[in-house]
Amino acid sequence: VVFPVWAVTKPVVATAVMQWHERGAFALDDPVNVHMGAVKLQNEWEQQSPVTTRHLLTHSSGLPVDRGYPLGSSFSSLEEFVGAVGRTVRPAGEEVVYANWGYAVLGHLVERFADCPYEEYIQENVLGPLAMRSSAIGRAPAGDGLAAGYLVSGADGKRCRVDFLPDTRVPGPAGSLYSTAEDLARFLIAHLNGGVLDGKRILREETADEMKRVHARTGPACRGMGLGFMVDEVGGRRLFWHAGNGNGG
Repeated sequence: VVFPVWAVTKPVVATAVMQWHERGAFALDDPVNVHMGAVKLQNEWEQQSPVTTRHLLTHSSGLPVDRGYPLGSSFSSLEEFVGAVGRTVRPAGEEVVYANWGYAVLGHLVERFADCPYEEYIQENVLGPLAMRSSAIGRAPAGDGLAAGYLVSGADGKRCRVDFLPDTRVPGPAGSLYSTAEDLARFLIAHLNGGVLDGKRILREETADEMKRVHARTGPACRGMGLGFMVDEVGGRRLFWHAGNGNGG
């Protein structure tokens, strides 16, 4: 059964971004505005603290917390949206603040590098090679049933069905993937196997490992943000993960 995975989209988008890093399209610590084209991030600290792709991947870019992504109703393109909301509120690298809009910028970068919509690139270069046949960006795949969530009523303890209701706040690169438990397992297995699954390689082993180490600390040295993943240590073993939640999810 297909369900919207919301922010679990981010490691998938990050994987697409890192494919372009492997091709030499950018360095992680390049000022991201070098690669943005006509639309630039507005950053009053640009001279001393330019926003980099590493900052965007680790939520340390200085962009603010946000609650919506109104691309569907208010903007004609991802580029236009990035131009409207891409403004920092603190110097890059100062602290980790979860910012969906940073992943809108990353999706825009994928479109710039690939010269096609980011959804199309991810389908052909991440989901397709991993045989994630019940997964798609922005819509549930045709022919697949869409799951419903359930809440337990605090009044009488009954379960209440909560259907997924799309609205105008389309999450875009920050959270628009539809998938299944099996497909997500294929994605994780590929990362655990050093970027390869069933003979299909989506990342080099060193790149896959780099994504799962701490690049921006949020506590002890073992805890923080990787590149698209959250990283921690449990029982002496490194743990990488990402959560996701949203309307009906």
